[in-house]
This record gives sequence, C-alpha cells and structure tokens, in this order.
Amino acid sequence: WRTVSDEPSTGPSLGLGTVHKGPEGYRVVYVNDVGHDTITGEGPYEYPEGTVIVKEQYDDRAAWESGEGAEVTVSLKTADVPDAGGENWQWAAGYKANAGDSEFCSSCHSIPFAKDYVFSNATYLAEQEARKTSN
Repeated sequence: WRTVSDEPSTGPSLGLGTVHKGPEGYRVVYVNDVGHDTITGEGPYEYPEGTVIVKEQYDDRAAWESGEGAEVTVSLKTADVPDAGGENWQWAAGYKANAGDSEFCSSCHSIPFAKDYVFSNATYLAEQEARKTSN
C-alpha cells in the first residue's frame, strides 16, 4: 500500500458535503500497486481491474495527528459485473464490510465521471493544493 499524497487532503471539495468527515476532516488515501501508476499519473484515469483505494477519514488535524478515531471506506474496481453501477466500482464502509454496488457512493462519485469515478488523483490533489495556497 502507498499513500496517494504526502499530506492528507482537507477542506471543501466539489460534492463532498458532510461525507468523509466533511470540509473539516482530514483524509489519507492509500492505493494498492495495481492502481498506483494510474492514480498518481496525469491521466486519463482509467483504473485497471483489481485497483483498491482505501480512505482513512479523521474528524480534524488533531485526530489525524494522533491516529485515533479513523473511519475507513474502500473502493474496489471489479471485472465487468452485469448491472453493476459506477462503471464496475464497488464500495465498502470499513475493512470488514462486504463491497458492493452503492447508489449513495456512486451518486457522488459520478461527479468525476471522466476520471473513472475517483476524486483523489494527482490532478485533483494539485487543484486542491492550488486552492489552499490562493486563499
């Protein structure tokens, strides 16, 4: 597993609302080797089957620094599954949950449709960083 960025993402984000701990939350994104080159590259972002993306979400900076109280969500790029939503992405809320289609997850993740339903790629993180430094 590798982290997608050196620092956690935080602050407002398109479509974020209150999910993933909202704008005040600190989010650390990890990816397996299968999806690493895609998520850290310059696009197009077309993730291969078997990509797993794990997001740890903390209430705030203090929680992230202490490493306590993280919630975890998992995204899994599957093979072609008939009637699967989200272009064959499945989601799970926690390490022990079963991954499956989720209208809730796919409704937000359809915003970055052109980036294969993934927000936290190299382009997005650079845009977020630019917004922070311009404020």
